[in-house]
Amino acid sequence: MRQRWRLTVRRGPDARDAHRDVVASWEAALRGSRLPLAETQAATPRPRIVFAAPLPVGMVGEHELIDVGLTECWQAHEVRHALLDAIPSGHELVDMHDVWTGAPTLPSLVVAADYRARVTLLPAAAKRAIDKATSGEGTIEKATTGDGEAGGMLDAAVEAFLTSARVEIQREKGGGTVSVDIRALVLRLQRTASLGDDAFELHMRLRLGGAGGVGRPEEIVAALADGLPGPLRIDELARARILLADDPPEADP
Repeated sequence: MRQRWRLTVRRGPDARDAHRDVVASWEAALRGSRLPLAETQAATPRPRIVFAAPLPVGMVGEHELIDVGLTECWQAHEVRHALLDAIPSGHELVDMHDVWTGAPTLPSLVVAADYRARVTLLPAAAKRAIDKATSGEGTIEKATTGDGEAGGMLDAAVEAFLTSARVEIQREKGGGTVSVDIRALVLRLQRTASLGDDAFELHMRLRLGGAGGVGRPEEIVAALADGLPGPLRIDELARARILLADDPPEADP
């Protein structure tokens, strides 16, 4: 491998596939491009295309990171033009830069990710409607509590979560369940916007990779709902950014 390019791409709502399908679509697309792709040394060689972290099915990715290895050194504009002609459907090239070929692998650098969740606080009575809708016996009716009241309750739930020493949940694993402290997986959590009709935007920075475990935004939303009179419905979920160990330090707010 002579050159390594790190791509920042947006994965839109039209590409909400399983990770293996996304990898296959990128491999097929780049094989059909003019790029001199480097290949693995496996019995069945594959292009050296490395993703920072799998994106859960159904989730939008705003700044996903992908490393692509080349056997020749190309200039940035040549690589960009080749990529724009070959990028898989549902993906958009946001940025790109070359990386030293001897640098650590992309997945080994991943430490956390920022998520944006748009949620709606449903009234307490909606819990019964959700149960019925899940079983096919009914539909959910919308009712509001007023932005000020609902926003205050959600802020209180966020504060209670952040001040908790531990927040234990049960995860399925190996045919059984294990207890996980999801509080330790949350680096940041705040309500960032009110969207009207009891709808809000949450920002979460969760651990992703390494020995510390992986935070799952849907589990955080569910934990917040435990402190609310009604359930929180997730209307949209996006991974806004992946954070790497070698990222420049952030400036203080």
